[in-house]
Amino acid sequence: MTAQEVQAWEMMDAGERSLRKKTLPLFGNPSEKYEEAIDHFSKAANFFKMAKKYDEAGKAFIKVAEAQLKLDSKHEAATSYTSAATCLKKGNTDDAIVCLKKAVELYTGEGRFAVAAKNQKEIAEIYPKLCSLNAPQNIYMNMKRRPHQIIKHMAGSSWRSTVPPMPQTSKPQTSRPA
Repeated sequence: MTAQEVQAWEMMDAGERSLRKKTLPLFGNPSEKYEEAIDHFSKAANFFKMAKKYDEAGKAFIKVAEAQLKLDSKHEAATSYTSAATCLKKGNTDDAIVCLKKAVELYTGEGRFAVAAKNQKEIAEIYPKLCSLNAPQNIYMNMKRRPHQIIKHMAGSSWRSTVPPMPQTSKPQTSRPA
């Protein structure tokens, strides 16, 4: 374990401790524990990135986003989900897609449609990689059964330029008597 990993795990523990703190209604600011946790989790994420532990960095960014949502900082949470997806794309593409979808939802709710469309395009670019890595037959069959859901999901982005066309099934030709 490298020095960066050790520091990252220490920051993750500190962030968890910050979230478990109890605040008294009259004497403490309840948002203080979330701000402290955000600081620790974001430092941990950066240490994990330096150690090239991208899955752990993505999980730390997800914790940052969850704490930011507790503070009702939707734009910052969406940015953290996007950072998590960037880290997770290098390993766990399924989780990266989940993070990007959460970011799209938050950006759309904030009225930031251009940024939401950019993230949708990124989702569309991940799907072909996902198909080439994990059971392409099953994914293709799911896409074939539910094309309206996929089209609805991709609406509003330039997904046509990034997603390769689905293969056409050939029908057996029958000869007709003349």
